[in-house]
Amino acid sequence: MYSGFLKEHSQLLMWSLRVSDWLVLALTCLCAMAIAIDTWTFHRIYTIAVVIASLASFSVYPFFSVYRAWRGATKMEEVRTLFLGWTALFALLALLAVLTKTSEDYSRIWFGTWYLLGLSGLICSRLLLRGLLSFIRENGLNTRRIVIVGTSELGQRVATAIKTENWTGLQLEGFFGLDEK
Repeated sequence: MYSGFLKEHSQLLMWSLRVSDWLVLALTCLCAMAIAIDTWTFHRIYTIAVVIASLASFSVYPFFSVYRAWRGATKMEEVRTLFLGWTALFALLALLAVLTKTSEDYSRIWFGTWYLLGLSGLICSRLLLRGLLSFIRENGLNTRRIVIVGTSELGQRVATAIKTENWTGLQLEGFFGLDEK
């Protein structure tokens, strides 16, 4: 793998991430059913919930910028965004169940368990992905070459931060600007 591999295949990787999120959604639903309802079989009403959640996630997650580039962002920022997106998805599911008068068909324990398992699964999958990307970047792959415009004290502090944070995959090539003496 050379430094531009991930960039060249970013669309494929983005769709892989969406499929991964869908798998978390579906598998945690199934696990919640096993815990709350004591079955590993999808009942019709729960299958409908998974299908609606899957379709809704294609609108809700982009609205909350779940699939934006996270290079340079903190883990807490990403976790917060996942929390907001997942919570909005479940609020929409609850609203739809109330509006269609099907809320009594669903187990509240199942719904709460699915929410917690799914949120945990999404966060864990993203942290694992972040760890993998950090490892790749620390080994000189998936890097970006940058220059800093300005040679002021702020420019120097940014340069120091970039040099000490290898996980970002940013390689400082130099500075542009006038010497401020």
